[in-house]
Amino acid sequence: MLAPPPTDVVRTDEVAASPPPSGVTRHQLVITALAVGLAALFLGWVLGRSGDGEARTAGSAPATSVAPTVASSTSTVTGDTLPAAELPSTTRPRPSTTTTLPPAWAELTVDIDARLADRTDRIVATGPDGLLLELDLGTGRLRSLDLDRIRSASGNPVVAGADWIMVRPDDGSSWQVFVGDSAEPEPFGVDDPWSTVWQYGTDTFWTMQYSPVPDLQRIVEVGLDARTTGREIDAGGYWPTRSDVAGGVIVGDESVGMFVADVDGSARLPGRPLAIGRSHMVLLACGVTVDDCGLRVLDRATGELRPVPEPPSGEPRDARLYGGWWGVSSGVPEVTDDGTAALVAVATDFGSAIAVIDLLTGAEVQFDAPDPTTTFVVPVAAWSSDERFAYVNDGGVLTAFDRETGESFPVVPGDDLPWIGTLTVRPA
Repeated sequence: MLAPPPTDVVRTDEVAASPPPSGVTRHQLVITALAVGLAALFLGWVLGRSGDGEARTAGSAPATSVAPTVASSTSTVTGDTLPAAELPSTTRPRPSTTTTLPPAWAELTVDIDARLADRTDRIVATGPDGLLLELDLGTGRLRSLDLDRIRSASGNPVVAGADWIMVRPDDGSSWQVFVGDSAEPEPFGVDDPWSTVWQYGTDTFWTMQYSPVPDLQRIVEVGLDARTTGREIDAGGYWPTRSDVAGGVIVGDESVGMFVADVDGSARLPGRPLAIGRSHMVLLACGVTVDDCGLRVLDRATGELRPVPEPPSGEPRDARLYGGWWGVSSGVPEVTDDGTAALVAVATDFGSAIAVIDLLTGAEVQFDAPDPTTTFVVPVAAWSSDERFAYVNDGGVLTAFDRETGESFPVVPGDDLPWIGTLTVRPA
């Protein structure tokens, strides 16, 4: 017979309890306990189902059970194994998700210079680090959108229709179109964005359609969805160099000359266009001798060509230094409808600048270019809807030039408007 275990040792695999009643075997005790446990479990399930049904009927969420906190400061355990109640609690980490908010326009109201109190122009501009801006002079509302995600910078042109804005990413990929108040761009998938020009006041563009045979290349019209409309220009294989705000494109080169081309045909220009308007153009034109070159104003209705006087200051104007918008088109009128003023890019000792020229007197007002090396390429000026004011980029500051008074002043006084790059004005 084995001796009983010592009385001073506590066994952790047994639970101390009173001895069973006489006449009841250990086997019977176990069966009875098991039956009681099963009955309690069934009763708890029934009560739980009943409570859950009541909760659901009442429209409330199912109750959540919380495990009681077990105090173990007074517990004494001997042996290698801790009872379940004494095990250290563990918390399973909950899965976490990162929520990225969709891009959205930021808005605020700014003060507009009192001299522009009756203006309703909507100026669209690019700013530093790919910032897109729209300023409504009628309400003072300034909207901004961070375009860093599409790598658009202030050195690329911006085009704006009545209810859309188009920008070009830095890498030369497809233009991106923002329609209405949407902050999510839609790609403008044309073959060559660099040969695509906007038709002012419309939702259509001219773009070159490729062909392995140069003479079969056509300049086709597309909409905002980049789908062709069926209209096309036969430009003899020449690519569009600029937009003609009167409805066509400018094609040609220095060797053969420059032409205005449209669906109805083409016409040769008597010089190189420096500024284009709906009724007039400013050209660099020459007579029969090499020293007879200068700025000329072309009346597009009559074909009359008249010279632009030299500046009243007496300083000679070397017209050969005027480069116009080389490489890209502003897409908006650069000559007033009455043919009395023009916006041109001029060469300076430091690169280039923007100038407003009075075509009747020859008077010229220059403004500092934000980047003198790119002003020839990037439009940084536009007329107000009534053509009294020229909105220009003067060293990064959005500036208004009043043709009637000769005054120049910031459109937004103070520091509420960021530094700008390119700019345009939505059609009235």
